[in-house]
Amino acid sequence: PLYHLMNEENRLQAVREAKRVLKPGGILFSSFILMFGGVIYGIREVPETITWDRQKEMMIYNNAEAEESVAFQSFTYAYMTTVRDAKKLMASVPGLRTKNAFGQESILSPYRYVLAGMPKKTRMAWYDYALKFCDKEDYLTHTEHLMIVSEKET
Repeated sequence: PLYHLMNEENRLQAVREAKRVLKPGGILFSSFILMFGGVIYGIREVPETITWDRQKEMMIYNNAEAEESVAFQSFTYAYMTTVRDAKKLMASVPGLRTKNAFGQESILSPYRYVLAGMPKKTRMAWYDYALKFCDKEDYLTHTEHLMIVSEKET
């Protein structure tokens, strides 16, 4: 997880160090919290935050709207990014090739509680359906967590 590293240099250092210890052809899994994930969380968990006049909550919504990454302290330290910035970070490390990027919750993140109340057969059908969207670029913002899979070049 790179979302607890508050500045770009620390994130780069972590990726470079992970690459250093990988064997050629080794696989690196890098996890990010997406900026729009903050919006999904807000709608699902604390919908009233959209009406608050608090800088921290509005910063998340404003940055998501502006498609800008941001680091801040809330209940934990968090760096929230865009898909674009996460891919750019990983591409900036020479000798590391991105193989795939996928949404860890796929398109289901906003529907966590709805799914929990469904019969198992229905829920499993939605899980199977959601797997079709995990790595489709157009749907990555429907998730809270982005995983980028990279390979150390040989």
